[in-house]
Amino acid sequence: MNINPILSPDNYYHIYNHGNADDNIFRNNGNYSYFLNRYAYHINPVAETCAYCLLPNHFHFIIHVKNEMDLLKIMNKKNVRTEKINTDELPGFVNQQFSNFFNAYSKAFNKMYNRKGKLFMLPFKRKHLDTDAYLMKAIHYIHSNPVHHAFVKNMNDWSYSSIHAYESERKTQIQRQSILEIFGSFQAFKKYHAQPVDTQYKIEMDF
Repeated sequence: MNINPILSPDNYYHIYNHGNADDNIFRNNGNYSYFLNRYAYHINPVAETCAYCLLPNHFHFIIHVKNEMDLLKIMNKKNVRTEKINTDELPGFVNQQFSNFFNAYSKAFNKMYNRKGKLFMLPFKRKHLDTDAYLMKAIHYIHSNPVHHAFVKNMNDWSYSSIHAYESERKTQIQRQSILEIFGSFQAFKKYHAQPVDTQYKIEMDF
């Protein structure tokens, strides 16, 4: 299984990473907020977010990379070249947006805590979610992650997770409606999340 595939247009991926040498990447509430702010700035233009969970020393996102047309529009806005952009360049562009995001957060974090060196393990990890069933397992897995790591007993008790966006009817940047349609309904989503996490998906994850 390739755990670091290219980020192709119109595909779903599980994006995740860990602090370097088990370092915490979030030390207070402000760190979590700033991380999501920088994520929105760099990643929202190129991908839709389906789910996320942030823990003290690692994070998870489920994303849907935008289609070729939308990516070309964004890339053209950022491009200073005169020649036409090839669609083969799009995965590299999306990957660079993630790199820019991690670099921006790392620089701010290191400056705040008078820290030097890498903050994240490199390269960042991603898994292609090529079926609805696999996508559902991944979303369930990351929403359950705070329970798995014994931070809380109930996934709804962890503050830094998209589970709250699914429990609410408030406006959100999470692709709530499209994901609920994949599960079948909100009730089906709740029932799925009440089950134990899929054992095979746990085995496939390396942290």
